[in-house]
Amino acid sequence: MSRFNQTTRRALDERLRQVDQPALAPPPSGWLRTIRNALGMPTRQVAVRAGMSAAAVSRAERSETTGTIRLSTLRSVADALDCEVVYALVPRRGLETMIQEQARELAVVTVAAVARSMALEGQPVGDDATARQVAALAAKLEQSPTLWRAPVT
Repeated sequence: MSRFNQTTRRALDERLRQVDQPALAPPPSGWLRTIRNALGMPTRQVAVRAGMSAAAVSRAERSETTGTIRLSTLRSVADALDCEVVYALVPRRGLETMIQEQARELAVVTVAAVARSMALEGQPVGDDATARQVAALAAKLEQSPTLWRAPVT
């Protein structure tokens, strides 16, 4: 499927589970303003250190709270505050779970289409056989490079 094998993906899943999302949630006034205020550093001093105007620093602080700040701007102002920008994508549910769910959904759609065709030909497939087919196809799809290209309806 990709360069990530199941073992590597599980290790990444474990690493991401350790991220303390509530601790990393930005304060209501944003990290830039909160850190600047905690340091007692005037906007003008941040601006000098960042090589920008005080108005630009104020805009950066506002745009951080609205989620429209450019990553490069965030890094510049963070650097002026002697801070690092920590950037991560944390899946809402595990990567392995996402792959299994996608594979199962695709398998259900595929097997249902075949089952309808078989029923039209007078060869209905029982529920147990359908469940086994879904499980078998899902297991194959988990390793398939087309897992995410196929539409799930």
